[in-house]
Amino acid sequence: MSRGKKDREEITNTEEVKETEVSDEMEKAEDSEKVEDDKKPEETKETDDKPVSLYVQEPFIDPSVYRQRRKKRIIRTVTIAVVATLLVVYIGGVIFHMHRFGVNTTINGRNVAGKSVQSVEDMLLSDARKYTLDIKFKDSDFTFVLGDADSDVALTDSVDTLLKKHSPFLWFVNSFHSYDYKIDYTVNCDREKLEACLQASPALDRASMTESKDAKVVLEDGEAKVIPEETGTKLDTAKLYDKVINALKNYDTTLDVEAEECYIPAHILADSESILKTKEDADAFVDIEAVYDFGSYTYTIPKEELTKMAYVSSDGSIQISRSNVEAYVEKFKEKFTTADTDREFTTHDKKTILVHGGYYGWVIDAETEAEELYDLLSKKKSFTKEPACKRRGYALCAQNDIGSTYVEVDLTNQHVYYYQNGRLKWDSDCVSGQTPGHKTPGGLYGLTYKKMHATLIGEDYETPVTYWMPFNGGIGLHDANWRGKFGGEIYTYSGSHGCVNLPPSKAGELYEYVEAGMPIVCYWRDEVTFVNK
Repeated sequence: MSRGKKDREEITNTEEVKETEVSDEMEKAEDSEKVEDDKKPEETKETDDKPVSLYVQEPFIDPSVYRQRRKKRIIRTVTIAVVATLLVVYIGGVIFHMHRFGVNTTINGRNVAGKSVQSVEDMLLSDARKYTLDIKFKDSDFTFVLGDADSDVALTDSVDTLLKKHSPFLWFVNSFHSYDYKIDYTVNCDREKLEACLQASPALDRASMTESKDAKVVLEDGEAKVIPEETGTKLDTAKLYDKVINALKNYDTTLDVEAEECYIPAHILADSESILKTKEDADAFVDIEAVYDFGSYTYTIPKEELTKMAYVSSDGSIQISRSNVEAYVEKFKEKFTTADTDREFTTHDKKTILVHGGYYGWVIDAETEAEELYDLLSKKKSFTKEPACKRRGYALCAQNDIGSTYVEVDLTNQHVYYYQNGRLKWDSDCVSGQTPGHKTPGGLYGLTYKKMHATLIGEDYETPVTYWMPFNGGIGLHDANWRGKFGGEIYTYSGSHGCVNLPPSKAGELYEYVEAGMPIVCYWRDEVTFVNK
């Protein structure tokens, strides 16, 4: 039992030795037969000295061991080959990327993968040489082409600098990223030649340049207005040349000369203190209330007319134009001189007729009025004045100069009416003249005066009257105590010498109402023009 155990242990040890020494055995496998033959006598001798074991055998090498070793040898060889290949590729990539850009690299939007520094520079400059600068003046354009004034384009940064941003030893890492670079351009030129080149532009023709206009305040259309400054076309040429050179350096494609403030500006701007002060003074003048008082009617000079008579002087003060005042007064005279004109008049029975006034009405004294108005406007304060007149009317309103208080003589119907403030206050029948040479004339007149106890003297008569109210030379209203009847057709066969005869009592009443200057409207219906209204 102990011997069997010992034999098994020996077998186990032998197997372990075989496995541990298998690699050596494999290396020496080809020579093992000779070596084993030489060792056999010794082993036999040793074995003879030892107890013989039934289980002891010669070492056995499995063929799969040889296959495994061959496989490992192949793997080692392939690995070495792959590593060597990768090393060669890597070193080649390092050498390549020392002088060329890697994949996924763009400059100014152009793909530069695999390109050298020189080829990239040539490509970028080839694009840049298409450059032009469009110079926009106020009234014309000028195009500067690369090459003018010995100009040439250059890169603002070195392409080589971009290449060196990436280590060639990390080229394989960089290939997994994208790189987009931007290099600006700049244009260089000779300043003197540039100035000579720009002189070809019509905008630099000094004869055609216009000065800038200062801001100003004007009085027009009934208000004070600020007219903004206006930039002319006169150029600050030194500033223009600087701006063009700067645009070329920045590789700009357009240059707006006005936006770059190359035009010589106005001296006085719309927001300057002097303009604001003048505007304040002008507004104060426009606010003036210039009023004419005609008694029963007032008229305010329109703001549009007021601003025509004044102007803003060069020192910013408000001045009055004498000639414009005179021109305005002439228009004022035409508007309010009513003498010897036709007026619309509404009769007692609501008919609108045209009546002609000779002497009666307003006559404006233009010369005197112009002087007075000039003096008042020069004070630049509101005022109310009576117009300067050569002759004044009794009243004035928007419709006419008859007003609402007057005497109406309807000669056709032989009736007289007195209206006071638009209301009928008195009326009476009358007898007028009709026979040839004595017909009472129609028209608009003003009561000359009134007098009690007057004697009317004619070619063939001398008649005393109590109430005498003349309005047209020797023709007037008066009492006629020698008549017993009035109105009707009496005037056709027993008319007056032209006056308007009234019953004594009625004449006395009217005498109390009327006053000098009051309008007397006389009309024959077959002689007047009726107005459709």
